[in-house]
Amino acid sequence: MESVVGCHRNTHRISPNQIFLIINAANQVVSDGMPEEPGGGTGKKTITFICSTYQLDLDTIIQELAKQNINVEAAQTLQQAGEINRVGPEDIYQVIREISLR
Repeated sequence: MESVVGCHRNTHRISPNQIFLIINAANQVVSDGMPEEPGGGTGKKTITFICSTYQLDLDTIIQELAKQNINVEAAQTLQQAGEINRVGPEDIYQVIREISLR
């Protein structure tokens, strides 16, 4: 059994500064609820997850994306939606963010 003292070991080799930057980035949320930058792993998140996380109306987001010729399905990841629409997942994130600011 590992001692309490051993629990603080940094087995993933993350510096204290990196931990601070991760926490700080998570706290930098604009008034609309969506961070300005999508962050790591965004391409793996589904449209449904993004809408649920930031309290956005899923149907409205899908309709507004379609108006901009970005066709998505709720269960698609941003990566999948990006590949189908020939844009990057970050681009889809930014369009969703712009829609959420309206």
